[in-house]
Amino acid sequence: MLIRSASSSKVITNLKECWMTEISDLISGVPPMVPPLQLINHKINLIDPTKCIDYLLPKFLDALKAELTEKISHYISAGWWVPAMVQQAVPMLCVLKKNGKL
Repeated sequence: MLIRSASSSKVITNLKECWMTEISDLISGVPPMVPPLQLINHKINLIDPTKCIDYLLPKFLDALKAELTEKISHYISAGWWVPAMVQQAVPMLCVLKKNGKL
C-alpha cells in the first residue's frame, strides 16, 4: 500500500510543471513557420513511381470541411505542406480528438 504525503504530492506537482514547461514547444501546436535548416537535414521521399494504388474515394463529414480547410491553409502558409499536382495520392486519414475537433 502506497501512502502519499502532502510533501510528495507537492513534489509531483512541481515535477509535472517542470516537465510541461520543458516540452511546451512540442505540445503547443503547429508552429507558424518551418523551423530553420540545421547542420544535418533529413528528407523522406514517399513517392514510389512504380506503385499504383487502387482505392475508393473517401467520404468526409461536411460539418468538418471548414475545419479541415482551415488546417490545410495553415499548414500550407507555414510551409509544412506544398501543393502539387499528381496522378495519384493516398487519402489522408482524419481522426477526431476527444473534444470532437480534427
